[in-house]
Amino acid sequence: MPQPKSVPMSHLWRRLLIVASVVVRSEAQDTSGAVIINAGVCGPVAKFDNADDCEDAADAMGIGWGYSAFFGFAYPSGCFQFYPGAFVFFNTYPGISSRDCSSFPCVCKNDLVPSPAPTFALELSDVVTVDTGMCDAPVTTSGHCEQGASLLGLPYGYAANWGTFRPPGCFYYPSDSGSVYSGYVFFNTYMSSQYACSSTRSCLCLECFDWTVQLRDSGADGEA
Repeated sequence: MPQPKSVPMSHLWRRLLIVASVVVRSEAQDTSGAVIINAGVCGPVAKFDNADDCEDAADAMGIGWGYSAFFGFAYPSGCFQFYPGAFVFFNTYPGISSRDCSSFPCVCKNDLVPSPAPTFALELSDVVTVDTGMCDAPVTTSGHCEQGASLLGLPYGYAANWGTFRPPGCFYYPSDSGSVYSGYVFFNTYMSSQYACSSTRSCLCLECFDWTVQLRDSGADGEA
């Protein structure tokens, strides 16, 4: 496969005008090991870390490939689009971007996990936030994580294998964490992670997995 050319920034706007003239396509369905997300950012395991893989993902999804360039911190780092249906580009900027995937759609590796329907409904009193140590009673499904986020009035991002880089299960970035993820709740499917909850990566836990929660899980009505 030909190596993508490095495009000088002086030519950037001319190339963007070309891209803008392309008819917007409907968002491709995931058949390629890649997926487009519109919130948060690609997790560290799900992020494409080179332009070749980004181009392969675009080709496999039937989306046009643009080029690789240093777009800077104003765009998501890695594989992204300027708008839904547009060509895919690769931003070589290595740092934390000031814009997330809600501003520019991101192309991520498809390790995202759909949230299954919860087997029972959480209540607000079931959910607690923890910023030290680990959850005594962790949220173990992405469905309940999404439900817990809703109860706390927090936006839910997605479930993915974040590996040992994040706490296991349900976690979020507080609004004052200074991260591009700030305010979003995510679910780490790697439940063996020993990454501790902290003030910058807090955990959503169950207050106490007691008999009342177990009864709701089993569908019982709580009567003796």
